[in-house]
Amino acid sequence: MLFKNLAASEQIIEKLNDLSKSGKIPHAILFSSHEGAGNLAVALAFAQYLLCDNPTETDSCGVCPNCIKANSFMHPDIFFSFPFISSKDKGLSTFFIEEWRKMLSQSLYPSVRDWQEYLDSNNKQLNIYTSEIRDIGKRLSLKSYSGKKKILVMWLPEFLGKEGNILLKLIEEPPDNTLFFLVTENEKSILTTIISRTQRIYISKPNTGEIAKYLLSIDNELKQERADSIAIASKGNVNSAIAMLRDAQEPFFDIYRHWLLACYKGKYSEIIDSIEPIHKGGRDSVVNFLNYGLELMRDVFIYTHNSLTDEVPEKESEFLSNFAKVMAGRSYEDIYKLFNETIYGVERNGNIKLLLVTLSMELNKIFKGKRINKSVYGM
Repeated sequence: MLFKNLAASEQIIEKLNDLSKSGKIPHAILFSSHEGAGNLAVALAFAQYLLCDNPTETDSCGVCPNCIKANSFMHPDIFFSFPFISSKDKGLSTFFIEEWRKMLSQSLYPSVRDWQEYLDSNNKQLNIYTSEIRDIGKRLSLKSYSGKKKILVMWLPEFLGKEGNILLKLIEEPPDNTLFFLVTENEKSILTTIISRTQRIYISKPNTGEIAKYLLSIDNELKQERADSIAIASKGNVNSAIAMLRDAQEPFFDIYRHWLLACYKGKYSEIIDSIEPIHKGGRDSVVNFLNYGLELMRDVFIYTHNSLTDEVPEKESEFLSNFAKVMAGRSYEDIYKLFNETIYGVERNGNIKLLLVTLSMELNKIFKGKRINKSVYGM
């Protein structure tokens, strides 16, 4: 994958280009971001750039043997590690490499939920195990195939438990000519001693223009207007944007506005009608919808304290203005908790319709200034 084909800011790409030119690349880099922001895509593009035979000042050539292997996720000097479900006959990530390659060939911006589907895990707990870290040490001790760097790309190191101490030892005493790329969406769950041994590169959410450009690059029939609309609705989550594009979903705004109006009124029949288009898209679609709702609530909060500077469509701007009045004196913190608890329940195979109805009724209490029933969510 080339830098130019990513939904990523020019500043991040320039920073990585400068690191490469300096000849002082840290042996361990923490690529940190939110889900769907593209830290895995950036890490993979950087790995390809470092192994390219004919790199330009700003990108890989894309056509040399090393680029071709890297682009198909089959380069012998790029090692992958990721959370999985261990069993007696499958105790290492290498047993799931085909599923991994298949997922990346579909999207470089995957979520944990995407990976669970490829593993057909039925929401079982994913982990990175002791056996996996010890195997990484063995693999990295091998001689480089290309004569260049050996690169470990570990996706979601936050799934390490006590195994993090073994990884720390490996990072502190790395095999020769080895780089560690740790790709995280929750760095707070990583051992502070590991973080202290890395250089942190934060991948900010791509803006509307960057996401729209990316969508147009993967769909030749897509119109600019729709690309812009999806990009705005995705709120910086490229994975959500791809889902809306591929599933022919309309951007969430109109559904969200209709649902919140039903929540405000508090009529059960209207709430039931309003959640029908939300849950019909399936579990991933519901999570994307709720994450979109969280981002829109954030916009409302910003709007109430300052004029919103993010790019929003005219009808969304009007909604923010009106809804900010409804939220005057209300608790955004309670709303965030409700949304996050609902997302948690959906991701763990809870009854989607029941979760959405409960969320709706609790939002009604907030809108009407009544006390929230925290026991419903175990708060």
